[in-house]
Amino acid sequence: MAIPSNERTMVTAVAESVVLATVSTPFGPGWPTRAQTPTTIALDAKTGDELWRDVDVVGVSGDGNSVVVAKRTAASWQMEVRDARTGKARWTGTHQSRGPHEHKGTAADHTVLQHADRTDIDVIRLSDGEPLVLDTDSVPNVVASDPPLLVWDNGVAWWAKGPNGFVTQALPKGSPTKGKHRPKGLEFKAAYGVGPHIWGVYGDTQESEKNDHLVGTIAVDRTGAPCSPNLPGVALADVSEKWLAVGRAGYVEVHRITPA
Repeated sequence: MAIPSNERTMVTAVAESVVLATVSTPFGPGWPTRAQTPTTIALDAKTGDELWRDVDVVGVSGDGNSVVVAKRTAASWQMEVRDARTGKARWTGTHQSRGPHEHKGTAADHTVLQHADRTDIDVIRLSDGEPLVLDTDSVPNVVASDPPLLVWDNGVAWWAKGPNGFVTQALPKGSPTKGKHRPKGLEFKAAYGVGPHIWGVYGDTQESEKNDHLVGTIAVDRTGAPCSPNLPGVALADVSEKWLAVGRAGYVEVHRITPA
């Protein structure tokens, strides 16, 4: 008689041509426990052929020909950037991680990782494992736009200072720059980067009618200047160069994007 297995295979990261599948007894939303021994297998996305595998490794994210994984250590987990097709490490962090929430985003050949002590971050270029030097202590909420920019939103820390919350860094080695001043009482939260635009949500931090025409889902350029009409009362789901998907009152709306 066949004995049911309690193991589960989960896709934990996707790169340009490689899919990372982690096999383990079920775990989540944190890392596997000490009683669980995950094995991550890298598969060619076109052929399904196995490229490499590693025990006590969990896939986290992927971009281009690179992946971010967590490798179990004696005390915790250690983040690594690896070549997606060979599994060879390009960068290995010195700080420990306690869970997947310490991976803050991967975009435009870069990944942002927060250390378990919450006092520092790493921004690593995936293709060569080189760290970026930032002029901010805030943990980036990462999106990407073209030409290649890494964009992060410093959120409420900027309310009293006036700029729109954006800090942008031209890649690969540009200097971080801050965005233009936003209308008083507005907070912008970046969510997606497509082409030269950043999509996100303007929220009014004050009860004021003068900002009503901006509050809602909207596209801005790299300076934070609005580049589209706003869509109030919707939840941003996904966006491509031609289509915008949002949720409204339990339904999904798809809007065609008209080039400016």
